[in-house]
Amino acid sequence: MTAVRLEDYTLEEIYLAAIKSETEANEIYTRLSSKAGNELLKAKLKRLAENENTHATLLIKMFLNEFPGKPINIPEKSPVPMPGMKDPDSASVYDVLESAKEAEWAAAEFYGAFSELVKDDNEKAITLEIFYTMELGHLRLLEIELDYMRDKSQAMYDLAMTYIDEILDGTSGERKGDEDVM
Repeated sequence: MTAVRLEDYTLEEIYLAAIKSETEANEIYTRLSSKAGNELLKAKLKRLAENENTHATLLIKMFLNEFPGKPINIPEKSPVPMPGMKDPDSASVYDVLESAKEAEWAAAEFYGAFSELVKDDNEKAITLEIFYTMELGHLRLLEIELDYMRDKSQAMYDLAMTYIDEILDGTSGERKGDEDVM
């Protein structure tokens, strides 16, 4: 499934790296959502943040099952090298999404390798395979958004997103006063 090698790390280090990565991704997507210029992108980023939070929660529970009574001491620096995402406060939305794309790919590879490492425990292995697939989904969503941003000028992108926001809010001339259709 992947070329990432986790055999040089303890299971505890791997869990802590995963929890740290998911927690940081949640924080960055949450902060980036408040910087995004349109409601549709904000909603996508908030959903990504929620997914990352769910992953962190599940990983914490898995850690506690694996190491009952052991405190979760998330290290300041990840024991397993993982690419980070750019800071939304010092980079453009586009640049943060580009770095997030790399981080999501690395996370997918990480979970593929983690799944292989625990393949004798079917429940854990399948759970980590699901994480692998979800990270690939995150990657694809980011690729689509970035492709669209690249293909259109920023002004055209902003105009289209404003139009979508107006339609969703019911303030565009075409939908003004319409009730929800679904």
